[in-house]
Amino acid sequence: MHNIGLESGGYSFFIAHSADSSDIDPTKLSIWQAVLVTLIDTIIIAILVYAFFQLRLLFLSYSKSDYFSVSSANYCYKFGTTLVIWEVIQLITEPLSSLILSFNNDLSERYISLSFTSEDLMLLFPSISIMIVGQILKKACQIAEENKQFI
Repeated sequence: MHNIGLESGGYSFFIAHSADSSDIDPTKLSIWQAVLVTLIDTIIIAILVYAFFQLRLLFLSYSKSDYFSVSSANYCYKFGTTLVIWEVIQLITEPLSSLILSFNNDLSERYISLSFTSEDLMLLFPSISIMIVGQILKKACQIAEENKQFI
């Protein structure tokens, strides 16, 4: 490995692997490999776009002073759920993508890359929390609506 920039105190923000037999040469990928990995990455991006679309709808709802409604709670819940789905799919597609990209290598040089880092946890816990808050808000809104009917 060698550093390609922004090194500070022994830590580098960008690290490139040195060329060896396990590196992927994009010019040697077949069409099906390139299309499949591009499709996988596009699906991951589309899920994230949908999550932030739900967040946009939530903020639009808040801008109309619609703070405690079932629709606002649903937007909050869908945002959290989509972030959790995004993270889980990323965890699943990383090994799949690495296997597809290393498929042209010899059988002994093919690999599956799997990782679960602290960044994954840092995303999962707040996402699950957002989901729970959305569900609590939804239930609270439903109870408030029921109470309005009795008064």
